[in-house]
Parts: sequence; C-alpha cells; structure tokens
Amino acid sequence: MGWIETGDFDKVPPDLRFFAGGDRSIRGYKYKSISPKDSDGNLKGASKLATGSLEYQYNVTGKWWGAVFVDSGEAVSDIRRSDFKTGTGVGVRWASPVGPVKLDFAVPVGDKRRTRFTVLYRSGA
Repeated sequence: MGWIETGDFDKVPPDLRFFAGGDRSIRGYKYKSISPKDSDGNLKGASKLATGSLEYQYNVTGKWWGAVFVDSGEAVSDIRRSDFKTGTGVGVRWASPVGPVKLDFAVPVGDKRRTRFTVLYRSGA
C-alpha cells in the first residue's frame, strides 16, 4: 500500500511513482504493467497503490510444496476511478539448500484484453 500526496504529480520522478503487476504484486500481469496512462497511451505511474495476496501452500513431499494463490490490487491516481485487477494461479515451491525457489503459473481474471498466462520464477527470500 502506498500514497503520494503532492500538488504537482508531474514533478514526481518516474522511479518514485507506483506501478502494479508482476511476481511481487499482481501475478498474472506483466511487471509494472498496471498504472494510469498518459495522453499518448504510455504507462505513467500512479500516486496510489493497494495490493494484496492470499496464498495457500501445502507440502507435497519432503522439500517440495504446491501453492494456489489469488492476488488483487490497483495503481491509480484518482481513487474515485478504482480499477482493481486480479490474478490467480498455481505454483511449485522447493526448499533448496541455498534458499527457497518458486515457480508460479498465473492468469489475469476478468480482463478480456489479457488472456495469456504468465510464468514467474523467483529464488531467495
């Protein structure tokens, strides 16, 4: 969750603006693919961010785990124009000797423009 309060959002550097999407946000959407767009249709970042995840992991055998999850959230500049996105999927977890390894398969929910599934890999904490 985040909120930027400023009189002139255009002066906020792009790397300090909020974007959603990706393996640490809303799985099923590409990294930083969710935000308001400028007049040219380019993602410009948002002043408000809210995301949340619900994940259930279950031990399959030994150091191998399965997971099911749902993520939801938004990155907007005007909270009156709420546009929550949701992604859901399944994953595999391995407790490797050097840290956890995660492989997720996710799809966006209810977004007709985005129908392909996303594969996400992450190792470490």
